[in-house]
This record gives sequence, C-alpha cells and structure tokens, in this order.
Amino acid sequence: MSPPAIRNDRARALQGEKAGIVSRSLADLIDLGVAEAAFVGLLIFVGILRFVLGLERSIVLWQPSASVVLALQLVLLTAVFTLGWAGAGRTLGKGILGLRVLSASGEALTFPRALIRASLCALIPGILVFVALSGKNRGIHDILLRTQVTYDWGR
Repeated sequence: MSPPAIRNDRARALQGEKAGIVSRSLADLIDLGVAEAAFVGLLIFVGILRFVLGLERSIVLWQPSASVVLALQLVLLTAVFTLGWAGAGRTLGKGILGLRVLSASGEALTFPRALIRASLCALIPGILVFVALSGKNRGIHDILLRTQVTYDWGR
C-alpha cells in the first residue's frame, strides 16, 4: 500500500525538512502527557495491588515519596521516547505532528541510540532550546548522537 498523497502544498514542501522548535515542543508536550497518563495508571495499579495483597484496608492511590515520583516519571518519559523512536521512529506526539526521528543519514534509530537520546531529553529539560539557537533546527542531543527530526507525513 502506498503512502497517502500529501495534498497541502506547504506540507509537501516541508516533507523531509528538519522540524523546528515549535512542532518539536508541541510533540514533546503530547508525549509528556502520555508519560503522565502512564504514571497515574501506575499509581492506581499499585494502589489496587496493595489492597489485593492485604497491605491496605481499602483501595488507596499509591503516594510514593517525591524522589520516587521524579524517578518514575523520568523512567516513563524515557521509555515513551525510546520505544517510539527505536520502533516506528516517532512517538504519539511526533506522529500527530507529522515528525519522525532519524539518524543523520536518514535511517531508523537503533535501540541504544534511541535510549541515549531519550535519556538526554528526559534528564535535561531545556535541551530543546538549543534547537532554536542552532539555526539548523538541531539540538545538542541531535549533534552528539547524529540524529535529526524531520517532517514526515507519508509513512
């Protein structure tokens, strides 16, 4: 099955070009929402599990310490990024915005490269600022790992 035709002239012109700070930031906000939804699901699941195991008298939302919350959120965000980039080359957010993460040569990311890139993105909150400052729509993480984020609506 061939990819759908791109009907919008502007979108067709941007196909394959490096994505800018706005579309990348919006995609990351969507992905942050996905990771937060997974986190809330985990809190509910652990609360139910604690009740089933007899550790609680009623189903109570699990309330871990602040350091555990931060660690879990970083792990979940890293997992969302890694699985999306190493698999389809895009996360839910990047898919909605028509973006794809590729190696500088245009190939799919390997799992180790996706994991390192995801870890950098999760651990350094302002890393996308460098995309705007670079003039080439590439952040430090893109330069270090030889990756790029391109507009891709047809795959």
